[in-house]
Amino acid sequence: MRILIVDDEPAMHESYRQCLSPAPRAEAGLQAMAEELFGASNDDAPAPRFDLVHAMQGHEAVDLVAAATGG
Repeated sequence: MRILIVDDEPAMHESYRQCLSPAPRAEAGLQAMAEELFGASNDDAPAPRFDLVHAMQGHEAVDLVAAATGG
């Protein structure tokens, strides 16, 4: 899934990146803690993966959407 992030603050882009694209090691650690607290999960579905696209301004976002949709 592709997500377009539009904000003029670089720190916000970094926050979204950290939330939506956690490091693999962090995922493994969280999974281990969850299994310890709640038991093993029967859900073998992989964690969602996001393709983050960044724009600093609205006009840049419009251009990115147009390019992605062929318009």
